Amino acid sequence: MKEQIESRIENLKKTLSWKEDELEQSRLGLVERASKCSAAEIAHGWLESDIDTIGREFEEVKSLRDQIALLEYILKHELLPVPEHGGRGRQRDFVQYGLRGGRMMGRGNVCVTGSHEGLYYIDNDHFHVYRRCEPGAECPETRLMGDLSYDELTGNEWLYDEWGTGEEEDDILECFISSFVRMFPSFERPMLDKWLTEPGFGGRSRRVILESKLFYIAVEDNEWSLAVELLQKEDPYDDHLSGLQGRHYLKYLDGMKRCLLDRLPSIGTRKGAWMSGTITREEVS
Repeated sequence: MKEQIESRIENLKKTLSWKEDELEQSRLGLVERASKCSAAEIAHGWLESDIDTIGREFEEVKSLRDQIALLEYILKHELLPVPEHGGRGRQRDFVQYGLRGGRMMGRGNVCVTGSHEGLYYIDNDHFHVYRRCEPGAECPETRLMGDLSYDELTGNEWLYDEWGTGEEEDDILECFISSFVRMFPSFERPMLDKWLTEPGFGGRSRRVILESKLFYIAVEDNEWSLAVELLQKEDPYDDHLSGLQGRHYLKYLDGMKRCLLDRLPSIGTRKGAWMSGTITREEVS
């Protein structure tokens, strides 16, 4: 386990170095473009896309630094799971500092940067499926990740079920889409598969599941959760959409929350680069 965490730290540091260089290049590019713009052009939002990019890259750098600091803290204070006979040993400490089964719990990593955007997280506990290892069984028992203990997850009795997980995720999203379009008919499913992918190696990729004239709703893998994001559409020539987006986005976020909780017992919310909160179904019913 110690070797796995040390390897993870090394990989994160490499990614951090690359992201810091990328952020610095974006800052220099912004300064150069700003020097060529008039005050009127800046006031009309000609640099808004560059500023949003820098904000997003800054959040990614901060998140990476937080992850590295967290893992180094765990190693320094030896907060590793050492199960005792018949119990979970120090698993409570291990989970408290953001790890489960030796991997980062990234529920708070993914972020949005637009002024009229937001997101929620579907924890893997609610849709990752495991099946009991029963060779020859036609219909082996299955359980959600959240219904298994640490000992069961790290033992040999339960195996990750990729097909079952995909089916569960599809069902959750289908229920969300059906409920949301009934609530907001201005949103429709895209005619073809649509992805919002950032340029460059390692750029984020989001799959669009709904869109209107003002917004996309997209999903993005977040390692230990699935992010469901409300994203602003942009006009390449001006920011005339911003006013309308500002009037509507809060009700759309509230609708997203309610539609997700129709199917799920709880969802996550972002409170910072490594902080997240939880909203339960009972809180909004």
